[in-house]
Amino acid sequence: MAIHLHFKNTMKLCLAFLLIFSVFQYDTAAQPNNLFTNPIHIIKKCSGDDRFFFSYIDPFGDLQNSLALFKSINQDITNFDIPSTLVTFSFDQELYPVYIKAGDSILVYCKNDTPKYEFKGGNIGELNFLPRFEKKFGFVVPQMAGIKITNRINYDYYAAENKRIYNSSIEFLKKNSDSLHFSKSFTQSLSSMIRYRYLVPLLAPFYTKEGKDFSRKKIPPSYIEMLKNLKPLIYISDSTNSTRNEAMLKLYNVFLSRDSITGDPLHDFHVLYKEGKKNFEGVQKDIVLFRVMKDHAAKGITGFDQYLEDFGKECSNPYYVKYIDSVYKRFKPQYLSEELLKTILKNQAGEAVVLEDILKADEGKVVYVDFWASWCGPCLNEMPNSKLVEEKLKNDPVKFVYISVDSKKEAWTKSIDKNKLTCEKCEHYLLDDKSPLAKYFQVPPIPKYLLLNKKGMVATPDAPRPSDPNLMNFIATLVN
Repeated sequence: MAIHLHFKNTMKLCLAFLLIFSVFQYDTAAQPNNLFTNPIHIIKKCSGDDRFFFSYIDPFGDLQNSLALFKSINQDITNFDIPSTLVTFSFDQELYPVYIKAGDSILVYCKNDTPKYEFKGGNIGELNFLPRFEKKFGFVVPQMAGIKITNRINYDYYAAENKRIYNSSIEFLKKNSDSLHFSKSFTQSLSSMIRYRYLVPLLAPFYTKEGKDFSRKKIPPSYIEMLKNLKPLIYISDSTNSTRNEAMLKLYNVFLSRDSITGDPLHDFHVLYKEGKKNFEGVQKDIVLFRVMKDHAAKGITGFDQYLEDFGKECSNPYYVKYIDSVYKRFKPQYLSEELLKTILKNQAGEAVVLEDILKADEGKVVYVDFWASWCGPCLNEMPNSKLVEEKLKNDPVKFVYISVDSKKEAWTKSIDKNKLTCEKCEHYLLDDKSPLAKYFQVPPIPKYLLLNKKGMVATPDAPRPSDPNLMNFIATLVN
């Protein structure tokens, strides 16, 4: 079988736009231990400058995308195998999610300004369903996900509206399943994903940053009691739910730990790991502990090695254990390789500069590196916070290096001037996104931040954002 979808194509996408919403995209029908058993195939047949974009969240919760995965965007034919999953194709910032099952193939043609997608294999009605669902309810980004949580929110209305959308979504799925003859496995998978998109916004008050406009102390006891009563819905132990709802399980663990969390990374790590072991079992415990370990592997936690040993005993999934072990080793301070040090960047004057020379000039200083681009909204949104951090650290041995992956120098320099990104302790460079340095640190997607210690070693390739209060603590540790 095959279907054809036609979309407008003006490919000026911000990769970070999708990264923001990646928590709502995570879906995988395959456990990591059978990751590439009967994978799906994406076959791209394009020429010249024709481009297309897709992204998905892999079984480890990492964002993957076509720009990073394909060796050359201008290859005539490119084949790539990925696990059976939810894939989001994007054009002009419009999102077209497609749930693709094992063994399906997608043949992609790009002709002039109108790319033609031809989906081979599977049920045509199933492949067309999610783009329609996206327009009606929001799927990649649920309707209620954009609601700002403040002290003024009406929690009763918020909960009721989430429930209304959930019920309407399930009814919409059932109606289409009956009329278009969806398979039982597809309907079950979509039901699980819809349930997930109902529960995640409900937990938003417990992962929203507190400030002058929001305090968790103002959350009504009735709302907390309602979330406690959702346990049966969250603890559904079918395999489709367990592997698909990593973010939801993580957030529910935060909710269960709410009275003990303080905001201190070391303390909260201990609390979340302990609560995860206590409150979850089986595959769900594997997922929760995996996410706790992954979220804290780059934060310089004292005694993390002991937790790594315990995780190896507690987690029944060897692929999760191997992943955390490799990530933790990568997060340990290390020198950049000779190949990476020889990477050539360009300064604002257009002169070629070798990375090694940049770092030598900053010896004895902590270096905060910001990978960004002029077209990246989330990157620019963080810049005011960067200025605040720069001001607070103006008397400390800290350097700020901004590395843009813009393809056009004019857009880069114009954005620097427009957003007033120059400062006494700032340096700006332009980087080819196909360079070894970009590939090593996996940029794009952006924004991405890393910290180098006073010896020029990478202290973490996944540093907190400027808006994250943990950044100042991390830098202080390196400075001292």
